[in-house]
Amino acid sequence: MLPMMSLILSRWPRAGAGCRAAFTLIELLVVIAIIAILASMLLPALSRARESARKTKCANNERQLALAVALYAQDYNDSFPNLWDGSVGGGKDSGTNGWIFFMNFGRPTRFDSSRGTLFGYLATTNVFECPSDRARSGGSYAMNALLSQSTETAGFHAGISSAAITAPSAVFLFLEEAAPGAADSTNDGYFDPRNDRSSGRHGGGANFAFCDGHVAWLRTNTVKYPNPEASARFER
Repeated sequence: MLPMMSLILSRWPRAGAGCRAAFTLIELLVVIAIIAILASMLLPALSRARESARKTKCANNERQLALAVALYAQDYNDSFPNLWDGSVGGGKDSGTNGWIFFMNFGRPTRFDSSRGTLFGYLATTNVFECPSDRARSGGSYAMNALLSQSTETAGFHAGISSAAITAPSAVFLFLEEAAPGAADSTNDGYFDPRNDRSSGRHGGGANFAFCDGHVAWLRTNTVKYPNPEASARFER
C-alpha cells in the first residue's frame, strides 16, 4: 500500500518554479467583465475630454478669424468683409471677393477658403473648419449677415462700415451655423438670424465670435430675430 501511495504522489504536480496554474472559464469571464466595466467608465470621460479640446480649438479658430477681419478693415476703409449667400442659385459658385468662397451651393456646398478675402491675413485653411464639424466641407463658420447690405448683384452683400457698430462686445461677428440640409454646418458662410440657427455640435451650443474679438459659447437658438430689447445686429 505504501509503495503504491508513493508512486501516486511522485506523479502529482508540485508547487514550484515549474508549476503554472491555469485560469478557469469563469475566472476569464470575470476578468473580461471587469475590463468592460472599466472601459465603460473611462470612455465617456475620454470622449468629453476630446470634445472639450475640439471646442477650445474651434474657439481659437474664431478668434483668429475675428483678428483677420480687424486687419482687413484696416486695409479697406474700416469696412467689414463682403459676403455671398445662396441666392446665387443651386449648384452655383460664389464670387471671389467674399470673405470665403463656396462652390456648388447646396449640392452639397464645398468651400475653398484660399479664394476668400480673409485668407491672406491667415495663410492657412485650417482655421476655417471646426474639428467637430462632420460635414468636412472646408468651412464651418458663417458671418453675421446684419454686418452687410444687399447690392444689385444677386447674392452679393457689401460689408458695412465698422463705425456703425456702437457696442462691438454685444454684436456677434462669426458663429457656427446649422443651415438646412448642411449636416449641422454652414452652407454659404452667411448667417441671417431671421432664417438660420446656430449649431449644437458643442454640447448643445456653439462658439460665437464678437466684433471686439472675444469668443463665447452660447446655447443653440440663443440668437433670435426680431428682439426689440437687443442690439439690432445681435438678437439674444
